[in-house]
Amino acid sequence: MSAWTETKTRDEVIKLCSIGDVPCGPVNSIADIFDEPQYWERDTLVRVKDDRIGDLAVQGVYQNFQQIQDVLITWTRTGCTQRTDLSRLAWT
Repeated sequence: MSAWTETKTRDEVIKLCSIGDVPCGPVNSIADIFDEPQYWERDTLVRVKDDRIGDLAVQGVYQNFQQIQDVLITWTRTGCTQRTDLSRLAWT
């Protein structure tokens, strides 16, 4: 497999695999990640202001329940079910 993929670009491999219904996806470089809007829109990456450096991109907090309303998660354990309303959690 590696000998075959070494002769193709990433986009060619993805296209050929898709034609053959082979699940695949890109391995993103750091540059790809910074160029991907979804990382910024979901606050996976955020910009902060540093007095010494200026604007700095850093990893955001990924447990962001700020916009979740009335969400229930059910955990089933032996003999019991526990429900937790995530809108009451303090994670934002």
